[in-house]
Formats: sequence, structure tokens, C-alpha cells
Amino acid sequence: SYSVSVNEARISRNDTTSQEEVLTAELSKADIFTNAFLKLKRAKAPLLELTQGNGDFTYAVTKIPAAKFENAGYILTLNKDGQESPLALSFFRSYWANMPASLYNLEIAIRHLKYIVPEKEVE
Repeated sequence: SYSVSVNEARISRNDTTSQEEVLTAELSKADIFTNAFLKLKRAKAPLLELTQGNGDFTYAVTKIPAAKFENAGYILTLNKDGQESPLALSFFRSYWANMPASLYNLEIAIRHLKYIVPEKEVE
């Protein structure tokens, strides 16, 4: 059987280290697609279609509740029971597209306080 885990990533100039686990999920046989390939379909929005039977790859599909993750980097690991080393590792970043700039940058947040807090308190 297979499992997927997602860990927060600590990123430095020379290294990306796996930190606290934020998700773990077991994969069922229905989640594994062998001899499959991906195809980009154009509908109302771009869509990836996974077709099984004539491809050269094996894919695992699972839901990851990324909306619950902090705006940060993560490491996804695919493991097989009985194997010490992971089958696959992948880095990804959670991105909140509609997040105001003031939440990304402390200086901007402080500048915006001038509209709601007296100037002496901001200083």
C-alpha cells in the first residue's frame, strides 16, 4: 500500500529541510493509475485529463486540502509500505492569490495603520 505525506519546508540558501507534518493520507488501489498519460483539454477552463491504458507512467491521485495550509513551502512525499526510502519527493508552494500585500510585508502593514490608529501609536 502507498501513502502520501505533506511536511512544511524550511528553505535556506543551500538546503530545503522537511519540518512538521501537516497531512498524511493512505492511497487506495482506486487512487493509482498505471500505464496512464495526461492530456490537456480545453473547455471553459484548462483541464488535465488522466487516461489509463496506453501511457508509460503510473500516477497517484489524492485530494490535498491546500486551502487550509499556510502561505509557505511544502514537501510532498510518496511512500510505499516496507520501503525505507520514499518513492518520490516534490516541493510545492501554497499561494494565496487574493491575499492583501499588507499581510505579506510588515512595513506595508505598519504604513496602513496610519488610517486606523493615531500617529503616535504607529511610531
